[in-house]
Amino acid sequence: MRRCFFCLMFVSLGCGFSEAGVGSEKPEVLEDLGVHEGSARVTAAQATQAAAIVDSTRGYLPYAYTEDGCYGRALYMSMELAGRRIPTSAQYLTGWLRPSASVEWGWHVAPMVEIDGTSGKTILDPALAPSGPVSLNRWVQLSNPQGSYQLFWTLGNEYVLDARENSQNAPVIRSFAELEPFRIDDVEHACGVMYDYLANEGTGMTSAKRALLVRRTRTLLNRLLSVGKISGYQASSSVSCGATSVPECRESGACTRNEDCCSMACNGSCQPRPIDVGATTPTTPTTPTTPTTSPPATGLPALERGVAATSLSAAKGAKREWQVQVPAGTSSLRFTMTGGSGDADLHVRFGAAATTTAYDYRPYEGDANETVSVASPQAGTWFVMVNAYSAYSGVSLTASW
Repeated sequence: MRRCFFCLMFVSLGCGFSEAGVGSEKPEVLEDLGVHEGSARVTAAQATQAAAIVDSTRGYLPYAYTEDGCYGRALYMSMELAGRRIPTSAQYLTGWLRPSASVEWGWHVAPMVEIDGTSGKTILDPALAPSGPVSLNRWVQLSNPQGSYQLFWTLGNEYVLDARENSQNAPVIRSFAELEPFRIDDVEHACGVMYDYLANEGTGMTSAKRALLVRRTRTLLNRLLSVGKISGYQASSSVSCGATSVPECRESGACTRNEDCCSMACNGSCQPRPIDVGATTPTTPTTPTTPTTSPPATGLPALERGVAATSLSAAKGAKREWQVQVPAGTSSLRFTMTGGSGDADLHVRFGAAATTTAYDYRPYEGDANETVSVASPQAGTWFVMVNAYSAYSGVSLTASW
């Protein structure tokens, strides 16, 4: 197994990120960001979107384990960006680093881009800079080197031991075409490291995040294949993530489901579905919103206990809403959306109308079959909103308790 060359240089220190758990919801990023083949520079808006993309890796990478693994996380972030045709370099910082009182690193690495209208390098590091892109100088400050340090960069596809150092005065990567393909053995090794390190987070999310890591790896490989940035891999290739086999992505019919893997089955005509870092299992809630004490919205139809609302349909972007009165002493509450075709997203919230940005639960599956289960629900008014991620029809919705 390939080992981290720089970690061998600093055997008493680790390389990793500041502690963080599964992320909150991030802006949806659906389209390729349109970076021109002849330039690695991005607009400020694109840089912000790129930051949201790399931040979404919180959902499946071990950010709460700070001892080691920065090289694996950086490779995954660069793959996420390359899949949307964003070329990156990998910025390295070596020395005695103290990003917090309890964390010491021998080195650190994160993706780097250049932004139009700026003259310096911009670092995308959701752990040290969760609010968005930061300058190279600010990133160094956040890493907090104790004494002397060194900076160098490589192409974003390079993975630790094979990294080719470039001086800070040399031009950074100039185009997407210049970014060499990622290698399947590097991806498999990084996946195995991330899979193992998820067990060290201590967040209780190991199984859920491991499952998402495995699925996301195949998605990224197919996306990289569609843009010509992966070597040693075909869509039907066997892929390992440590001791775990990464299943093939299988598309449905004419590719009506708006999922990542269909970028291969439909020759790129389907838009990639964004990562949802707030729901790794159908019943995992996001951080609940604070219940409101104001009267519930009026005029919404009621979902009666056990009585399904049937034959639901809507055009893309349309929203339908209901309210449910849950009595005191209820031990469990369940919302079930089934059947039909298309892609409908279920949003559930207590005390106030649910929206696409304000909700307590959202499974966020790739079709119209979703379930929300709530243990010991609060008594009062619960609100349900179904958002048409794409057009859907023939769907049923039931509330039970």
